[in-house]
Amino acid sequence: MNRYTAFFPPRILPGACALVAALTACTFITRNAAIGEAPLEAGIWHIILLASACVLIRYSPFPSRHTAMYILLIAAAARFILVPMDISGDVYRYVWEGIIQQHGHNPYVSAPDDELLLPLHTEWWQLMNHPEKTAIYPPGMMLLFRGFTVLTENPDHFKWLFIFFDLASLAVLLSILRTAGRHIEWAWLYAINPVVLLSFAGEAHLDSIMIFFALLSVRLYQGGWWRSMFALAALAFQAKYMALIIVPFILRRDNLRYLHIFAIIAVIPFFYYRPILETFSTLWMFGTEMSFHGSIHYLLTMLLGDMSIASLVSFVALAAFILALRTAVHSPLESLPYAWGCLIALSPTVHFWYLTWLIPFLCILPVRGWILLCGTITFSYATIAHAKDTGEWIEFPWAVAAIYVPVYFLFINDLLRRRQVQAVNNACVQQVRTIGVIVSTLNESAYLSHLLDDLDRQTRSPSDVIICDGGSTDATYNITRDHGAKFLRTDKGRGIQIASGIEHLAADAVFIAHADMRIPPKTLERIVYALNRSGKCGGAVGSSFDNCTVFLYCIEFMNYIRARWLGISFGDQGQFIRMDHLQEIGGFPAIPLMEDVELSARLKAVERPLYLNGEIIVSSRRWQTRNPWKHAVLVIQLTRRFLLYRLWHGHAPETAAFYKKYHTT
Repeated sequence: MNRYTAFFPPRILPGACALVAALTACTFITRNAAIGEAPLEAGIWHIILLASACVLIRYSPFPSRHTAMYILLIAAAARFILVPMDISGDVYRYVWEGIIQQHGHNPYVSAPDDELLLPLHTEWWQLMNHPEKTAIYPPGMMLLFRGFTVLTENPDHFKWLFIFFDLASLAVLLSILRTAGRHIEWAWLYAINPVVLLSFAGEAHLDSIMIFFALLSVRLYQGGWWRSMFALAALAFQAKYMALIIVPFILRRDNLRYLHIFAIIAVIPFFYYRPILETFSTLWMFGTEMSFHGSIHYLLTMLLGDMSIASLVSFVALAAFILALRTAVHSPLESLPYAWGCLIALSPTVHFWYLTWLIPFLCILPVRGWILLCGTITFSYATIAHAKDTGEWIEFPWAVAAIYVPVYFLFINDLLRRRQVQAVNNACVQQVRTIGVIVSTLNESAYLSHLLDDLDRQTRSPSDVIICDGGSTDATYNITRDHGAKFLRTDKGRGIQIASGIEHLAADAVFIAHADMRIPPKTLERIVYALNRSGKCGGAVGSSFDNCTVFLYCIEFMNYIRARWLGISFGDQGQFIRMDHLQEIGGFPAIPLMEDVELSARLKAVERPLYLNGEIIVSSRRWQTRNPWKHAVLVIQLTRRFLLYRLWHGHAPETAAFYKKYHTT
């Protein structure tokens, strides 16, 4: 059966295993009523959930047209499984602040342990956190607490409210991804992210309300509905103050005249709770006198010896970063992951549920360091467990180091790679406007016409299509002529053929295709977009097999790991490169075989190559006509010999013997 009918063909085995692992992890996490009861076990299942989300991004097991529906269904199932977990102490404050308002008290003036409120104490009053402090959340949330407690004063019912907003946020995120042309499979990173699940379906924090309105304002930004956008951004601000961070990125010259809508909706609720300054008193105290699991703020406090000064420096640094980011990047979809990340990095307090502010935007623009933080945050469970046993919150330095050192190490590594590429960026700064296609052939008439049909259907038409033929005796020439492509007769050998074709190509970038590929219509458009957005010089699209077996699923997965994480792609994964940079690295490797590995190695010497997560379908014919195990061993042996020779001698070996062995074994 040919799987080309879907751009993201189903990966039944790994995707199904990831789903089973995710739902199993949710079940085992729920065996403990709270995270602190078994921190090690919770941490292990947390990592399994995060790994399952990452696998599903690549191997979503559902048809493309139904993926969004299944993501929502699986997300709902995972949340339903976690509902029996205990709610956090925050929820009891939500209910309390709603109840006292019904009795005419101001939660910004009267703390829960105020003597005037003794008659209102309930059986769960002692479960509240910080009973000596007044309310910290914005007036909009106080009004919500008051209205919801009119309906029910049961703290557990608040969890269902937050789950509703959580799932609504996922639905909006799917719409944003679809509108932006992103792959909706990235929504798995939110749908079954353990941080999200434990924050809302587990402990029932109110952040899901802020996330919903923030995402909805971004979605309205995409549609140009400015009035509603600012209104919803104001509601996000009234859910949690830090939502203010989205405003600079959705503000444009053509919607500036509607900014007053945000101002009105954001300010009016404060007049209900006079005196107005009292609404910020506890917030100010939390920001200047209390800290927990911060990173940069933690270091600043140690360096400056005063937490309030560290908070001031962090605030100035955050404002400067937002201003610089807003000036440099005009799209909120590409700015907000970094803005939220900077806010978390500079915050004095970082509870694990704070990461939920950031996670939806990682689905839009993945940042490796912040995705890693979703896993390392499990070390904070040690503090939660200690607090549950002793009632005392202690910040363990080893836990802080374990949370942040791997994350910032990854950031520094990425930064160094960007600096390495700066040396050759003069050859890569120009915008890619045209892209040509080179196809090497040798008696490929059975497949070539399908490939050329696919190239004719591209949403971005190739500037040139050159068929570089190594001496075919079939109908390759006639098929090329019928499709209007250029035909070039060359010496035999894949790298030699491709190099000859590139000499005749006039384009800003080149996509190197195999004749047995099936290429979705947006492939060339995605390549051009990725090159222009990233400023990088080349990479690979990614591919999967038709007529896939369990064995070939394993080969697909290894190909993905090698290309994604090691930066070494094969030719059937759809390599591409800027033409000007190709000249900088000495042209295309004109060798009979392993030209794809050599091209990847030359790219890696400068920067980490791009990888676009795979749309291409390639034929599994070589695996079907040969012993698959022997063929796999042969490929591994040839690749190992090539890379070892290159590492030892500093250049590629002559691969004529490789070519002969590959085609005769």
